Amino acid sequence: MKKRKTPRAVSLCLILFTLMPGAPHLFAQVQQSRDETVYYIRHITFYREGISQPYALRNAAELTEGEALIGKEVLEQYVQEKKQLLLNQRALASVRVEYILAEPDGDGRIPVDLTIYTKDTWNIIALPYFKYDSNTGLELSAKARDYNFLGTLQPLKIDLGYTIDREPLNELDFKQGTLFIELDSNFPFRAFDLNWDLDSDHTFGYTYQYGFEYKTTTGLGISFPVGFTTLTVKAYQGFYVNEENSSEYKATEGERFADYWYLSNWFQTDWEIPTGLKVNGLGKLTYTPSARFQYNYRPWGDIGQQRIGPTGTLSHTLSFGRTDWVGNFRRGLEVSFANTNTHNFYKETWSRNITATIMGHYPVFSWLGLSSRLYGVYYFDDPNTSGAEPIRGILSSSVTAQYGLYLNTNFSFRVIRFVPSEWFGKKWMALFDFEQQWSPFFDVALVKDPVHGREFSLQGAITTAGLEVVTFPYFMRSFYVRISVGFDIQEALRIKGIPSGNYRSVFIGIGHHY
Repeated sequence: MKKRKTPRAVSLCLILFTLMPGAPHLFAQVQQSRDETVYYIRHITFYREGISQPYALRNAAELTEGEALIGKEVLEQYVQEKKQLLLNQRALASVRVEYILAEPDGDGRIPVDLTIYTKDTWNIIALPYFKYDSNTGLELSAKARDYNFLGTLQPLKIDLGYTIDREPLNELDFKQGTLFIELDSNFPFRAFDLNWDLDSDHTFGYTYQYGFEYKTTTGLGISFPVGFTTLTVKAYQGFYVNEENSSEYKATEGERFADYWYLSNWFQTDWEIPTGLKVNGLGKLTYTPSARFQYNYRPWGDIGQQRIGPTGTLSHTLSFGRTDWVGNFRRGLEVSFANTNTHNFYKETWSRNITATIMGHYPVFSWLGLSSRLYGVYYFDDPNTSGAEPIRGILSSSVTAQYGLYLNTNFSFRVIRFVPSEWFGKKWMALFDFEQQWSPFFDVALVKDPVHGREFSLQGAITTAGLEVVTFPYFMRSFYVRISVGFDIQEALRIKGIPSGNYRSVFIGIGHHY
């Protein structure tokens, strides 16, 4: 068998990470401070203004009674870290953490009683919504959101609207669109001294040509402590009616699944294993192996070539890092290396890839933040037909990637701070307070594209640029809107103008690109 070479994209990621300023000093074994006083968390008390539940707050801040801390400085760092972890929850408007030291126990340890004060932001919103993505098409909808559903710090999403893909939209063939209703919820809870998670997604749709369609998935997960590790087991049931076939099967099997409905079950385990290495200020290096088995079936019917065959997936992730919110800028570093291997036992086919990601954010001033992401991927089997998805400025489908290295860079300037509630001293005007950031971006991609004949080289690099405008309402931290417009620089220079088609991308929606 011919020996495979090390994927160049991943190798370059490793080299660049090694060369990062301070990277060799990130990893350090946990060391005791000179102060040998031992403190431990005895009690945790919450005072909540809003509906956020203590269980959800404990999970978000990773709080446990009995945790030991060596030295007063470590205790102070612990308190600040827990405060920041809670502030990272955009469903909370403000957080305050205080502590009281009790008299030392007989063994000399000092009990610490934590008191945590939280105030919810406004988390319920219903509004008309417009989303356009030049990769996927148009969505016109009414969206209802509860970003702190039942106090769990998890969102409940309800959408009612109309969506149409890019191709029929370009032809103004609106009959090809879909009317839809979507409900998406995730409900974590604690029972029998274990952490549980109930996940439920439903989509109802109607198309002029193909009629009614429906899909639902419901899953239950349980997390078990295994020594210093955490083992999570999940089971899911899916039900699909009149599902659209993928593009590669439409020529042979038609637009829709011929037997109308089918079922799917899958079982998944994730094992979170801390390695014992602590990354300074960014948490612990964690190894997470995962396994998944999925089976699609149709009682008394045919499942079709696209969906046939049980599949098994083994994956591995090695990661560390954390991203904090500082106002409406982000600060932090996240690094991950992952490998995914999926095998179809009926077709005897593989889908394997390896990825590496380095993502950092830094607020330089109160009005300027820098963000960047370096992402490398190698597909061992079929190439990815949406190979330009990691970058902005061109259509995702314009590149078919066997492997690639992608760099995103943003320079975010706070251009507008509109606060009439402060200017006029009227609290009711806080509804209109907002901040707006304008963020020029520059993206680069080196890819091996076997379909379009592009080589992985600097000469074949794809370079794009554009502008993103992100608006943050002050009264609602959990919601913000992004408008992004970008284009291919080489094509713009060639035609001496703003490109169109595959060489331009537009996005209007919610959330950051990365």
